[in-house]
Amino acid sequence: MQLQEERAGVKRAILVAGGAGYIGAQTCKILAQSGYLPVTVDNLATGYEESVKWGPLINADIRDKEAVASTIDKHGIVAAIHFAAYSLVGESIRDPAKYYDNNVAAGAVFASTLCSKGINALVFSSTAATYGIPQSILISEDHPRVPINPYGASKLAFEEALYWMEQAHGLRAVVLRYFNAAGADLDGEVGESHEPETHLIPLVCKAALGMGRRSAITSM
Repeated sequence: MQLQEERAGVKRAILVAGGAGYIGAQTCKILAQSGYLPVTVDNLATGYEESVKWGPLINADIRDKEAVASTIDKHGIVAAIHFAAYSLVGESIRDPAKYYDNNVAAGAVFASTLCSKGINALVFSSTAATYGIPQSILISEDHPRVPINPYGASKLAFEEALYWMEQAHGLRAVVLRYFNAAGADLDGEVGESHEPETHLIPLVCKAALGMGRRSAITSM
């Protein structure tokens, strides 16, 4: 079937939840360059419509089962990548319920919809914040996961949910726990856009250029 589709010029479609965000948009570009059709599902709460350049945009929340299911059917989705989450540590401390609702509850609904439509391959954008305070300079994949804020805890909770969904439904998930991401692609087509800026690396760069306040960095 795969060879028949490729010979017919049909691109395999990947559902990208949160594809209008910074990392999601860059991933969509790479998917398109690799011969896939990235199909973005994003409610644009923190993403940008203009960042969706390499495939269609479905303006919907990931907990909208009908919208996600119809998108899977329409585009013949074969796998999914999940970026749709809140990611501000300070905000998570002030409003932990918001982070558990979006990062865990909404994610579980999304994963459940994937399972119901027979999609069993998922890449989840998690975070190194699940590890908490490092016990060693180099952090291995099996380093103890003891998050110290609701953001990291919510990501870890969803990782655990994915484990149990694999046991129950055969959902195969790959979890990426990366650190701070920053910068733009070499073509300058997509990059970060935050107002106000809250992310560490852009703040450090601005401070080094004399464009930002050092206090904003030391308080993070």
